[in-house]
Amino acid sequence: MERILVDTCILISAYRGNKDISNVLKKFHHKLVISPITIMELYRGLKTREKKRELEKQLKSYSIIHINKDVTEKAIGILKKYQSNKRNIFIPDCLIAATCILYDYQLFTENKSDFEFIENIRFFKL
Repeated sequence: MERILVDTCILISAYRGNKDISNVLKKFHHKLVISPITIMELYRGLKTREKKRELEKQLKSYSIIHINKDVTEKAIGILKKYQSNKRNIFIPDCLIAATCILYDYQLFTENKSDFEFIENIRFFKL
């Protein structure tokens, strides 16, 4: 089964009430995975215990693909290859891209410009 890695921005859009994104997440829920990076980014944005408890409930519906040695090494390679004076690539994005490439996942993101220059990234298309 082809899997889809959901980027943080997608979940934020859904939590903020974007019905189109929410419907896509429901439709493809059996194919979706998230990175621990996404979990950390979501928690970082929460201020109250209530919102944290709500997030914990919602995260139970996703499979988590953990970062391992292979993902780490691939992410380092991505950073070394693409970071330059003209382009700033963020470490979380390197880890997400590495996960997609190594596991042949499609990436579901609203921030394609953060990833589109990376070879072998495949985007989920609605």
